[in-house]
Amino acid sequence: MNKVQEALVNFQKATQSLSLRISKNNIEIGNNAESIQVLQSDLKSVASQIKSLQTDIQKFATMKQATQMHIECIITDSTLVIQDAYRYIRQGLTPVIFRHSVRTSRKQEDENGVREYLPRRRGWNRFYDDRKISVNNGDEISFRLDKEGDPDNGKYFTKPNVLFSDCRAIIDPETQQLLEVRIYFGKRSFNILGINRHFRFAIGFYKKSKDYGPFQFGELRTNLAEFKVIARADRVDGSNNYKLTFNFSM
Repeated sequence: MNKVQEALVNFQKATQSLSLRISKNNIEIGNNAESIQVLQSDLKSVASQIKSLQTDIQKFATMKQATQMHIECIITDSTLVIQDAYRYIRQGLTPVIFRHSVRTSRKQEDENGVREYLPRRRGWNRFYDDRKISVNNGDEISFRLDKEGDPDNGKYFTKPNVLFSDCRAIIDPETQQLLEVRIYFGKRSFNILGINRHFRFAIGFYKKSKDYGPFQFGELRTNLAEFKVIARADRVDGSNNYKLTFNFSM
């Protein structure tokens, strides 16, 4: 009986000790549960902040793509230069040239195969295609010669005369004297015999769309950097022969 009573006392002590341990563990579990809830709340907050940050990054990237960069044309040693032009090309932008002229487009062919002309419009019109101009690593601009029959057709030059392909001498049928030298610019022609004519051009850089559709002004990532070309024709020795000169101007 004494041994049984002793064993019972020891059992009671062990039970009390176990109960105390269980109580402590329950307290710790409760504390851990609260900690877990706090951690979960913090994780949700961090996840929300990350999502917000990602949204801001995307917005910034979109703004960076859409924001126009300012460029200017500079004339250096009779050559046209745009600072950082080569860097823009390495960033994936494409240079494009415009001229301020009168232009007329035509509709698609109707059922009778006739293409009607649309009203004439005056303003900045794209001049040829993406390969009309080229930029070297010194930021110098060169222009492709587009003149069929010329041995240099398709080659690139830094001189402004490449931007003009046609001119025509007007001879008086009675006196056989040179009356005019007309140069063509868009849908119009201009007399440049003894006259300085200023023709407006501009260069911009745009980001090609993925579908490579027709060029849109909304794709421009820079302003239009304007420059002028002064064209003039002068008689040679009072004859009907003439000399053409072209110079860049701002």
